[in-house]
Amino acid sequence: MMKAALLKEFGYSENTKCNEDIDLWFRLLRAGHRIRTLQEPVLRFRITDGTFSRRSVSKALSEYSIYSANLWKINGVSWNGILPLARLASRFFPRTLSRKLYLSRKRRNLFKENLMKVTSLGNHVFTKNGHLFEALLQFEEGGIQMIKAVQLDSTAECVVEVPLSDVELFRTSSGTAIVLNGE
Repeated sequence: MMKAALLKEFGYSENTKCNEDIDLWFRLLRAGHRIRTLQEPVLRFRITDGTFSRRSVSKALSEYSIYSANLWKINGVSWNGILPLARLASRFFPRTLSRKLYLSRKRRNLFKENLMKVTSLGNHVFTKNGHLFEALLQFEEGGIQMIKAVQLDSTAECVVEVPLSDVELFRTSSGTAIVLNGE
């Protein structure tokens, strides 16, 4: 779900070879919009043989290009760069293996477990090293609670991940405008 005005403003790219949604999500993120995962499913997706036969080399390469370029623009050089490569490799598995892995109980449990460890943090800010950050997500990594945040007092897009124990979160009211440098 999204506001119709956002869809009209950003629109779907015709150059993404069946990966329009992924491209749109990344363009929204890079423009500073927030994307959140609903806690309850609102869609039931039917898996058929066509689900796996539509995965062409062209679509896989387009998807890889979108993921890798955008993750690099958002996170810079990081281990997240491995994810698009792993995803690309999985696109070349035989259909029977792809179907078996996709429908496996282990994958469902892993996906559910990872979703449950991520919490969206709307309306939270903190300061660190003299800079102001808006906390976006709280997640667990290697047994440590982490915060993913965006720096508010910089013209450059700066996203950081810091241990929760290193910061004190302050809750702001919904819709609160944060004024920087007396602006």
